[in-house]
Amino acid sequence: MKKFYLLIALVVFSIGLRAQLTCPSVAFQYSLSSPTPHCVINVSGFPTGGPTIVLNLVAASGALIPEFGTTNDFEVNVNPASGSASFYYDCAGPGVHHILAKRLAANGTIEDCQVTNIIAAGPLPMKLTAFNGRLENETSVDLAWTSVVEMDSYKYEVERSADGKNYIKVGTIKAAGASNEAIKYSFKDPLPGSGAFYYRLKQVDIDGKFEYSKSVYVNSKRGSSAVTKVFPNPFVSEIQLIGATSADLNIPGNVKVFNMTGQMIKWRITGANAIAIDESAPKGMYLIKIGEATHKLVKN
Repeated sequence: MKKFYLLIALVVFSIGLRAQLTCPSVAFQYSLSSPTPHCVINVSGFPTGGPTIVLNLVAASGALIPEFGTTNDFEVNVNPASGSASFYYDCAGPGVHHILAKRLAANGTIEDCQVTNIIAAGPLPMKLTAFNGRLENETSVDLAWTSVVEMDSYKYEVERSADGKNYIKVGTIKAAGASNEAIKYSFKDPLPGSGAFYYRLKQVDIDGKFEYSKSVYVNSKRGSSAVTKVFPNPFVSEIQLIGATSADLNIPGNVKVFNMTGQMIKWRITGANAIAIDESAPKGMYLIKIGEATHKLVKN
């Protein structure tokens, strides 16, 4: 009887030594069109720190799915800091049945688990959902932006321009790397002088590929709240009112948008001097009235 209880104790003890690897419940699949159509799967929620977790994409046949642009089997290591990873592969090839995760435990055994719930989320959404700039005072600008999906992101370079055409880098912010959650960033820029300035973000991936954000505009010159320009024009949905302040936008009835038949069009504030025209408004010409000034707009 004592041997029986001792055996049970040893089994319980050995099980306790092995911390099972737990996989996230879901991964997300996105389609990309540039530079060549392909797919990416992003998965997050793995344990951080500890032994390296290695992932493979597995087809229904049990074969490993190769990396995009190759015919070789490949594996991806989970980022130990974020607990996430991304796969790039050919959508036209074998479909993904599951993601296999493995790690070498401290006791020398291989622990594994599978992610079987892979949700097709369609085209990859815009990484940035917001990018705004405002004057903290007459000599400093606060920039803030939010990303919702980051895959292999490396850094954000903040660029400033005095004319909206020629930009210089004024700072760098390290990116999250990989995430399915909203991440907020901020940057403070000391202005080189008074006047109008444009800002944009250069989002750089680990492989060196990059893309630019929209531009935002700030004006530190006192007494210059008259709108001198709308930018961009033609526009798609959002425009910058060059020369306007947040106070100008918040005065009831100070900003009005009309179509060419005189019908008033809805709009909303998206930044310190930026507004978005009603997305349902058709393409064509519009008029925007700010105070006593009127500007023509063309929606593409």
